[in-house]
Amino acid sequence: MDLLVKIVEVTIAALASLGFLTIMSSRSLLKMLIGVELLFNAALLYVLLLGTVSPLLASIYGFIIVVLATAEVIVAVSIAVLYYRTHKSVEPSGIGDPLDEA
Repeated sequence: MDLLVKIVEVTIAALASLGFLTIMSSRSLLKMLIGVELLFNAALLYVLLLGTVSPLLASIYGFIIVVLATAEVIVAVSIAVLYYRTHKSVEPSGIGDPLDEA
């Protein structure tokens, strides 16, 4: 059991690190969205790891995280599509202060 917990902990650390590095190093909004999803998956795995302590609490938190991740994907993809329609690109370099355009 301890070996399985250690493997899951290493997987969580790898997912979180990969998500953070993807967000920091990418110049595309879609790649940043993938990095955020990796971070959400790391958080979900951590909550499910809590299931070794309290199964009921882990299932409740897991459900909440899945719902939040789904809502986050819907909002982020909607923003990316809207941005693409107005700027014909999904590169975040063109994103600035909206008040500067006025």
